[in-house]
Amino acid sequence: MKRAIDLRAAVSINVITMIGIGPLVTIPLVVAALGGPLALAGWIAGAVVAMCDGLVWAELSSHYPGSGGTYVYLRNVFGPNGPGRALAFLFNWQFLLAAPCLLASGYIGFANYAAYLDPAIGANGLAHDAVAVAVGVLTLVLLYRRTAQVASTGAVLAVAAVLTLVLVACAGLSHANFAQAFHLSGPVSLGAGFLTGFGSALYITLYDYAGYADAALLGDEVVQPQRTIPRAILLSVVLVAALYVLLQLGVLGAVPWKSLLDAHGQPTAQAQYVGSFVVERTWGHLAAVGVTLLVLVTAFASLYGNLLGFSRISYAAARDDAFLPAFARLHPTKDIPHVALIVIGILSLIASLFTLDQVIAFLTAGIVLVQAIAQIAALGVLRARRVRSPFMMPLYPLPALVALAGWIWAFLASGAGAIALGVGWLFCGALLYLFAARVRGWWPFVLTALLLFMLPSVARADTHSVTL
Repeated sequence: MKRAIDLRAAVSINVITMIGIGPLVTIPLVVAALGGPLALAGWIAGAVVAMCDGLVWAELSSHYPGSGGTYVYLRNVFGPNGPGRALAFLFNWQFLLAAPCLLASGYIGFANYAAYLDPAIGANGLAHDAVAVAVGVLTLVLLYRRTAQVASTGAVLAVAAVLTLVLVACAGLSHANFAQAFHLSGPVSLGAGFLTGFGSALYITLYDYAGYADAALLGDEVVQPQRTIPRAILLSVVLVAALYVLLQLGVLGAVPWKSLLDAHGQPTAQAQYVGSFVVERTWGHLAAVGVTLLVLVTAFASLYGNLLGFSRISYAAARDDAFLPAFARLHPTKDIPHVALIVIGILSLIASLFTLDQVIAFLTAGIVLVQAIAQIAALGVLRARRVRSPFMMPLYPLPALVALAGWIWAFLASGAGAIALGVGWLFCGALLYLFAARVRGWWPFVLTALLLFMLPSVARADTHSVTL
C-alpha cells in the first residue's frame, strides 16, 4: 500500500474518530454521575487514562507498525501459532460485541438530537427506537456497495465533526457564567457514592476518548509509522481533551447543571440534545436548528466510517485464518466483505434498542479484558524480553499501571449486567475457539493434529517393514 498518511493526516484520522457524536450525548450522563463542576474531573481522568493507554499503543505500534492494531500485537507477542492465535480470535470475537454497541450509541444519539427537531420522537419510546433503527438500516444499505462508491460518499460526510463541537463550545463560552459553572450544591464527600459515580463517569469519558490510536490500524499506509503513529496518538489525546474540557465548561457556564437532571438525578428530555439546548439559550432557535443539523450529519458520518472500518477488521482476521472463515467471504460482484458487514450491522440494530448508558457499559465490559488489559500484558512481555522499540514509554511501568487501574475501574463500574454480558460473551468465544481449534488443528490442539497426520505414515512404514 502507498504510504500517504503523514503526521497531520494521522492526527486528523484519530481526532475525527474520537469526536463523532459522543460528547454531545454523554455530557448529561457525566454530569449525572458526578454532579455539576465535578464532571470536569471525569473528563480529565478519562484523558489521563487515555494518555497512559495511548503510550501503550505508541510503544506497541512502533514495534509492530503494520496495519491491524491490537489483533497484530497479540498475535505476534504471544505467538501466531500459539496463545497469540487464541487471543487474536478472542479479540475479534469480543469485537462482535463492542463494535455493534459503539455503532448503536451513535444511532441512539442521532435519535436524541432528531427529537429536538421533532419532540414527538423524544416523547415516544417506540418512535425513538424506530429512528435509531432506521439510521442503522440506512447506514448498512449505503455501505452495501462497491468500495469506490463508499469512499466517495465518505469523503463528503467527513467534514463536520470538529466544526460542530467547536460551535457548541463557543456558544456556551460566549455567554458563560463561570460562577455558575463552578458552583457546588454541597461539600464533596469522598465516600462510596463518589467513587461509584467517578467510576461511571470514567467509563463514559473513556468511551468518548476511544479512537486515539485509530491511525495504528492503518500502519501500512502511514509515512514513517514508527515515529508518526506514537506522536499522532499523544497529540490527539491532548487536542481532544482540551476540546472536551472547553465543551463541558461551556455547557456548565451556559446552563444551570441541575436543569439537566430530573428529580431522580437522571438526564432530562432536554439534556438528551444538550448541544442544541445550549446553542438555543445563547444564540437563538434558528442557530440551534442549524447546529442540530450539523450534529446529525456528524453522527451519520461517524457511523458510516465506523461500520465501514469495523467490517474490514473482522474480514482481515478471517482472511489471515485467525477468525471464523465465513467472515473472509467477499461479495461476488461488489467486492466487499458482505458477511462481516451484515453481521455487525444487524447486531448494531439490536443493540440500538437499549439505552445509551447501557450500550456504553456493554461496550466497556465487552472490550476491556481482551483489548486493553491483554494489550498492556503484551507490552509487559516485550519489556520482560528486553526488546527495544523505536518508541519507548517514559517512566515505564507507571503509565501502563495507571492505564491498567483505570480500565479495571471502568470495567467494574460498568455494572453487574454489563460485566455478566462481557464475561459470558468471552466464555462463549473461548468455547467456540476450542471447537474451531480442535477441528482445524490450531493451538493447543496442534500437537494432536500433527500426531494424527503422522499416524498413517507410521502405519504404512510398519506395514512395509512387516512385508519385508
